Amino acid sequence: MAELSTLGSVIKTAYEGVADTNAFTDAEKTKLTNIEAAADVTDATNVTAAGALMDSEVTNLAAVKAFDPTDYATAAQGSTADAALPADGSGEMTGDLVFAEAADHTSTPAAGKGYVWCKSTTPSTLIFTDDAGTDTTLGAGGGGGDFKADGTVDMTGEFRTDAGTFDSDVADGASAVAWSYDTAVSYATSGAKLANWKNNGTEVMSLGKAHTDGLILGPNATMNAAKLYSSGASAALELGRFGVGGANDKLVILGSNSSGSIHFGDITAAANTAIRFNSTGLTIGTADGSKPLAIGYNDATQRTYDFQADYNANRDRNGAHLRLLGGNGGATNRTGGDVLLEGGTATGTGTKGVVRMAGAHTVATLPGTPTVGMLARVTDADTPAVGSTVTGGGAAAALVWYNGSNWTVIGI
Repeated sequence: MAELSTLGSVIKTAYEGVADTNAFTDAEKTKLTNIEAAADVTDATNVTAAGALMDSEVTNLAAVKAFDPTDYATAAQGSTADAALPADGSGEMTGDLVFAEAADHTSTPAAGKGYVWCKSTTPSTLIFTDDAGTDTTLGAGGGGGDFKADGTVDMTGEFRTDAGTFDSDVADGASAVAWSYDTAVSYATSGAKLANWKNNGTEVMSLGKAHTDGLILGPNATMNAAKLYSSGASAALELGRFGVGGANDKLVILGSNSSGSIHFGDITAAANTAIRFNSTGLTIGTADGSKPLAIGYNDATQRTYDFQADYNANRDRNGAHLRLLGGNGGATNRTGGDVLLEGGTATGTGTKGVVRMAGAHTVATLPGTPTVGMLARVTDADTPAVGSTVTGGGAAAALVWYNGSNWTVIGI
């Protein structure tokens, strides 16, 4: 029965020797045994056990199926997409923005773009590089820092500093300009200004659009503390325009205008000039006829002006002397100038003016302690004769002078 004992082996060998046949092993039988009845690999239990998701568990299924890595934040941008820096600059960002330091920008930005980067200075400096490769310093460490630009910086709105200074690094030279200001268009409208300075909203100084507007200090609606300008024959400098009497209410004017080259104390109007020196001469006092001194004053009305040296009337002192001196001769052997008194020249049928001694004395009121050379006019001379000592008690007028001994008649 030996043949029967090997029959199974013979059959197995013959079966496995036929093409496309395989032995059914115990391992394969075990696998089949472990398959559940009516098994479904897509049911929720089997999918979950495999660590996968059912479509019903994904709320943004369409987005998942259309996933594009470029639409989501990378590890370098942020730990989660909602913490990433928006590429188009929209939205808000919280927390710190950290820049790694670099010695310089790595390349020039593409046209229409720019870089913001941190320069490895001490302290570090925040730089903006435009598409021309120009660096602009946005800020520096150390509590404040500088704003620097290698090229032109265009700004709209306000430029503010809490507590800073404006310094220029322009090197010295014949054409050096520390600060240069220009406008993109020409200003021509009245009231336009190139610059103004304010103190908490109140203008304290302004620079007009042209030299005719000038530099104004301390302006408001009606006054200027000072104005410096030039326009042909107009004033070059005005100090203390108080807005009381119109165009001529300046405390001081230096320059030339219709009212005079130099004014001091022109407080309310041209008619009340304290001191004025212009092409018509020198005026001290007021133009209403009460001038203490008017030299060369041009007026249609013939007036009398006083030229007087005196102390304040409220002081208990003798009146001051008034002395007219001709000019001293210069260098060597030069003649001193005379003192000339002459009446004004007449026009047409008018009469030439004369030199008059307006004040008069009686002989009794002539100075008791006279000085040689004194002149006086008396109104009560008694039979005066030229060369004689004057006596009073009469009714004659006489011109007398003190010769060191007596008041002597020199004219009758």
